[in-house]
Amino acid sequence: MAILKINGTDKNFDILPAALTDLLVQMKIDAATVVAEIDGRIIKRSDFATEKICEGQKIELIRLVGGG
Repeated sequence: MAILKINGTDKNFDILPAALTDLLVQMKIDAATVVAEIDGRIIKRSDFATEKICEGQKIELIRLVGGG
């Protein structure tokens, strides 16, 4: 079992997602509506598919919402 800290909470994964895109799919999050930060680095949306995920990383996912 692998652990990632996502938005300050430890999340357990039976199979660690290979890339950020895989993590978002697994969490049912639309990549077009989120800003991602891994270990303090903001990840460009164009790099989501190639950004490798490693056990123990700290990931922040900020959802963008419209409003006014």
